Amino acid sequence: GSIISGQNTNLVTITWSTAGNYSLTVSATNSCGAGSIQTLNVVVSVATLVINPDNQFQIKVVPNPSGGMFYLTAVGVINKEINVEVYDLLGQALFVDDTRANVNNYVRLINLTKYANGAYHIKITIDKKTYLRTVLKQGG
Repeated sequence: GSIISGQNTNLVTITWSTAGNYSLTVSATNSCGAGSIQTLNVVVSVATLVINPDNQFQIKVVPNPSGGMFYLTAVGVINKEINVEVYDLLGQALFVDDTRANVNNYVRLINLTKYANGAYHIKITIDKKTYLRTVLKQGG
């Protein structure tokens, strides 16, 4: 995996390029010194890795993390079928929306405020091409 944001903070985002079993090792460091090294076994499945990294529709989910209100945006989607599905980590569907975009710049509000803090997976299908994103709900 590659760290894409959050290095030297308490929240790190990692992009995995290949499904498989990995070990993630971290160590906390602050003004008091370095903490013990902790290792976490990570299972990367299709739901957690990046599919279609080309991102031809410039799909974004912002802000991420947030208190539960996320905006899904895409460009160049006029007259295209867009299917959006949000899943919790147990694979339960929390939100499903099927629509045909009538504008070039698509914006969809996804409200997860009533759900627990944690990670959620968003599956976006545009014209039979699937894109996966992970959002983090915290606070709120």
